[in-house]
Formats: sequence, structure tokens, C-alpha cells
Amino acid sequence: MTAYKFWLIFNITSGSAPTTAHSTEKSAREEAERLARKHPGHRFVVLESMYEMTTEAAPVAKVVHKKLPK
Repeated sequence: MTAYKFWLIFNITSGSAPTTAHSTEKSAREEAERLARKHPGHRFVVLESMYEMTTEAAPVAKVVHKKLPK
């Protein structure tokens, strides 16, 4: 699997979740500046992806229950 770096903008002031992954740092910086102008007093940070973790799904085992002996 090939992973590509991306950037997110986070509004620290409101805590609202990022909604767009930017493919360039420049695009993210420009969007953060636009949002800062639109929302005076709010703090916007640009977050850069560094790495990711993944795992395969755990195997599922079927266990058939038997009646207890009397």
C-alpha cells in the first residue's frame, strides 16, 4: 500500500473536526489563512500527516456450544 502525505486544518478555538485533507502544504496554509480571516479571533493550525498504522482484520472463529452433560 502506498500512502501519501496530507495536511489538515484544525480550529483550536472551536475544536471542530477537520473536513478536508489537503494534498499540498501550500493549499492547507492558504485555507488556514482564509478561515482565519473569515473567523477573527479563532486559531487555525495546519497538521501534517507523519505515518499511519493498519492491521488486517482478526480472524473470526465459530465455536459450537454443546449441551452440558446431565
